Amino acid sequence: LFRSHCLGVAFSQYVSAHQVYPTYGSSATQRARNYTLADPGVEDWTALYVENYVPSIQTFFCPGMKSKTHQYDNPQNPWSSGSMRTGYSRRYFTFPGGTLTHVSRVGPGQAMAADLLISPSRLKFQHESGDNVLYASGRVLYRTDVAELFTAAGVSATATANNAQLDQVWADLDLGAGQ
Repeated sequence: LFRSHCLGVAFSQYVSAHQVYPTYGSSATQRARNYTLADPGVEDWTALYVENYVPSIQTFFCPGMKSKTHQYDNPQNPWSSGSMRTGYSRRYFTFPGGTLTHVSRVGPGQAMAADLLISPSRLKFQHESGDNVLYASGRVLYRTDVAELFTAAGVSATATANNAQLDQVWADLDLGAGQ
């Protein structure tokens, strides 16, 4: 929860300084790639790190992560390559022109990031019963309904969600009025 909150503060600081969200490295064709750090400027997580909005690169890694491919600097996910998978997923937003531009386009109740959000089977790698979800307002909630949201989007327990299914899960994570 603490690291998710740190990411929320970092996004808020970045937005205040630049008046835009950091660039997304995710693509319209592979939404699940939004948890990979890459060269500076390519991926939003990297922008937050390179511009010192997070205290260390470890901020992008949940200490509860059990998957070696999403842990910080190990043989399955080495930092030395300059590109590695984090323990958090970012939502892919679509806006006219295909990019995020102004902050006003993202509502405060919209889910922006979460613990690894790829498939129901991946939930077991972090918190088992749910995910920490970061909202555009900076609020972080622990959601225990994530497995059910995958099911509602048509993702079986052992499958990886496709783009449309991921988009549906993210939309279902959004907070409604009064939440």
